[in-house]
Amino acid sequence: MTRIDELGNVEIAIVVSVGALRSVLRNLRADGRQWWIATHPLDALEDGKITLGFGDRRCKDVLNRAFFRLPVVGESSSAEPNRSLLLFDASVITPEEGGYYLEKGRFVRDSVSNFEDFFAPVKKELVNRLLDGPNCCKERK
Repeated sequence: MTRIDELGNVEIAIVVSVGALRSVLRNLRADGRQWWIATHPLDALEDGKITLGFGDRRCKDVLNRAFFRLPVVGESSSAEPNRSLLLFDASVITPEEGGYYLEKGRFVRDSVSNFEDFFAPVKKELVNRLLDGPNCCKERK
């Protein structure tokens, strides 16, 4: 589990359950890429982080996928791993391996660009889910 004192850079963030994140990622696609939970939630309980994959799930080539780690916050139960809470905030998500691109026949590492491609669509979907939830005012629609 991530301790509160390890979250010093976080000001405002989205806290999401593994199950809710899974449902958001299920249909999310952009430019032929997809997102998926790459680790079993029970494994996340042990090391306090869960890994999300981004790109082409079936491809092993580093040019076509990347992995990012999100911290698990709060107390979690091995009986209900989908209820584990994750912190979705740019300041605490770390790349498991950097993004690579092929440029002029050479591999170039660009983890910032890869992170932006990964982060922005998921954040947008999570915010939309919050705004469309039962506690949201109807005027937005």
